[in-house]
Amino acid sequence: MRITRVRGIQKVMSNLNKKIAQWEGPVTMGGLVKAVAVVHNATEKEQPSIPIDIGNMRASWLVVTSKGNVQRGGSPHFKIMRRKRKGETTVHKADVEKLKAGHATAIAYARGAASHGTKKFPAVAFGYGAYYAMIQHETTHFQHSQGQGALWFMKAIDRNKGKMLAKIQNAVKIKGNKSKG
Repeated sequence: MRITRVRGIQKVMSNLNKKIAQWEGPVTMGGLVKAVAVVHNATEKEQPSIPIDIGNMRASWLVVTSKGNVQRGGSPHFKIMRRKRKGETTVHKADVEKLKAGHATAIAYARGAASHGTKKFPAVAFGYGAYYAMIQHETTHFQHSQGQGALWFMKAIDRNKGKMLAKIQNAVKIKGNKSKG
């Protein structure tokens, strides 16, 4: 099974962009980065939260701006699990190398996705660089610990649209004034 897109994300992001287009001042990169931080925080603290075994998917979180800057996730620390306990997955050095390679590819993809942004209309790309993140996100029949589960990323964005818009709007540049954020 090859999954390449988060279900429903285009509709949610399109609706957010329509709201933003109604504002008078241009959006700032700082506001976008703060909005993304709201999503990241929600994936960690709200249910369903990101599924965690040893934390490698969590470590693969990345944020890339339209300037090509990697705001988060430039040097993730992926763990090798040396012993196997009941119910845990063994992660070998080869798996960590695969994680690093996949993460580098995800950053390159994010740079491409965010590159449509301009100085006047900045953009960010964000998500998880772990090669298995999309499968974990989209597969609803996987068993996870209580509070963790599929679709955590999409649900975090959907639940926090208002907070995201507030962060972006608080940083909007007003004509003749400096940005608030």
